[in-house]
Amino acid sequence: MITRVPALLALLLLAACQQAVRPNVETSPSAPSPEPVAAPAVAASAPEISPPPPVSEPVVPANTEPTPDPVYGLGEEVFARLRTELEPGACDAGGAIARRWRQRFAANPVLFARDLESALPLMDYVSREVLHKQLPAEFALIPLIESGYRPAAIGLGGPTGLWQMIASTARNHGIIIKQGYDGRLSPVESTRAALSYLDTLQAMMGRWPATVMAYNAGENRVRAALARSPEGDPADGNHHPHGLNNVTYDYVGKLQALSCLIAEPERAGIELPLQSRFERMLELTLDEDVTSIEQFANRQGISGKSLRTLNPAYKSGRVAQGMPRQILVPASAMATMIAPAPAPSMP
Repeated sequence: MITRVPALLALLLLAACQQAVRPNVETSPSAPSPEPVAAPAVAASAPEISPPPPVSEPVVPANTEPTPDPVYGLGEEVFARLRTELEPGACDAGGAIARRWRQRFAANPVLFARDLESALPLMDYVSREVLHKQLPAEFALIPLIESGYRPAAIGLGGPTGLWQMIASTARNHGIIIKQGYDGRLSPVESTRAALSYLDTLQAMMGRWPATVMAYNAGENRVRAALARSPEGDPADGNHHPHGLNNVTYDYVGKLQALSCLIAEPERAGIELPLQSRFERMLELTLDEDVTSIEQFANRQGISGKSLRTLNPAYKSGRVAQGMPRQILVPASAMATMIAPAPAPSMP
């Protein structure tokens, strides 16, 4: 009797597991009854197996912007930067004066585009500085009018450098001028001082057309003219405020014309040098042991003549003690300076 109990329990368990499973459909009365389906037996001792965790796919951001090349740029990048920040409606501003200058600039489209192309390295540098200081993008076009973006330009009567600053204004804004060195000829020093001056004028004048009038004619003269004719808008191109030199009215008109040609070049049949490749210019402070531009250029394996042309503030290229030591250098030279040293060879 004791030996039969396990067999009897096994039969009872098997019978319990073989109950019929009703299908999840309705059947008509005349339909034959489905055959009972036995449920599979599950071993009590079988361990549970957890499903594998889902594998997450890496998320790829859509429309990722390409990283700008730190050494080389394209004209398209510079003009897009300016176009985004220029005052809207550039081609509708300035009236007859701006229209006249648009026609003059666009009279020779090939020469106009060539001049822009040659200015790209310094225009890239200056436009970055202008927008970094949150100043109107039109200010980056001032060196085109003043010097054609030539660092060594010297005008009639003494205005000097990219920004054509006179000595008194330059000194008032921190530029050093002494024997063997003229900071107005330094792209770094002159740009820093010019933007500081324009920032001060912008706080006085409000809108950029009045600001550049003051840059050209002097803030006291422009403020007096504005007081005499407050009804005039310096942006409308109709010789407002009254009493200033025509050179000053043309100064605003030229900037308005250039802004229009950059914002909408197709209106004048201009093809901007969008695909022109240029090397970026970066600021660098010379080490104290550097005594000439040529010495630094030889260390970096770059052209001393080109570096002197870019930094003409040092007479004969000599960097004496006590002179400012900030210069512009091609980005490739900077890349060489920060490049990791080669690993030592194994014995």
